[in-house]
Amino acid sequence: MEYRRRALEVRSDVIRNVKQVILKNGLNMPADITEIKLYGSQTSIPVTIKKK
Repeated sequence: MEYRRRALEVRSDVIRNVKQVILKNGLNMPADITEIKLYGSQTSIPVTIKKK
Protein backbone atom coordinates (compact mmCIF):
# COMPACT_ATOMS: atom_id res chain seq x y z
CA MET A 1 0.00 0.00 0.00
CA GLU A 2 2.90 2.35 0.70
CA TYR A 3 4.12 1.95 -2.91
CA ARG A 4 0.71 2.98 -4.28
CA ARG A 5 0.56 6.03 -2.02
CA ARG A 6 4.05 7.14 -3.01
CA ALA A 7 3.31 6.57 -6.70
CA LEU A 8 0.26 8.84 -6.43
CA GLU A 9 2.38 11.49 -4.67
CA VAL A 10 5.00 11.37 -7.44
CA ARG A 11 2.28 11.60 -10.10
CA SER A 12 0.78 14.64 -8.36
CA ASP A 13 4.20 16.30 -8.10
CA VAL A 14 4.88 15.75 -11.81
CA ILE A 15 1.50 17.15 -12.83
CA ARG A 16 1.94 20.20 -10.57
CA ASN A 17 5.44 20.87 -11.93
CA VAL A 18 4.33 20.57 -15.56
CA LYS A 19 1.41 22.94 -14.95
CA GLN A 20 3.74 25.49 -13.32
CA VAL A 21 6.15 25.41 -16.28
CA ILE A 22 3.30 25.74 -18.79
CA LEU A 23 1.82 28.74 -16.97
CA LYS A 24 5.25 30.31 -16.40
CA ASN A 25 5.83 30.26 -20.18
CA GLY A 26 2.56 32.05 -20.90
CA LEU A 27 0.57 29.08 -22.13
CA ASN A 28 -2.90 28.03 -20.99
CA MET A 29 -4.18 24.62 -20.02
CA PRO A 30 -7.27 23.25 -21.79
CA ALA A 31 -10.42 23.03 -19.69
CA ASP A 32 -10.77 19.26 -20.15
CA ILE A 33 -7.71 17.03 -19.94
CA THR A 34 -7.94 13.38 -20.94
CA GLU A 35 -5.30 10.92 -19.81
CA ILE A 36 -4.34 8.41 -22.49
CA LYS A 37 -2.61 5.19 -21.49
CA LEU A 38 -0.82 2.58 -23.56
CA TYR A 39 -1.47 -1.01 -22.50
CA GLY A 40 0.50 -4.18 -23.18
CA SER A 41 2.23 -4.16 -26.53
CA GLN A 42 0.68 -0.91 -27.80
CA THR A 43 3.31 1.37 -29.31
CA SER A 44 1.14 4.26 -30.50
CA ILE A 45 -1.77 6.29 -29.21
CA PRO A 46 -5.07 5.43 -30.94
CA VAL A 47 -6.40 8.81 -32.14
CA THR A 48 -9.24 9.69 -34.50
CA ILE A 49 -9.51 13.21 -35.93
CA LYS A 50 -12.89 14.40 -37.23
CA LYS A 51 -13.51 17.53 -39.30
CA LYS A 52 -16.41 19.70 -38.19
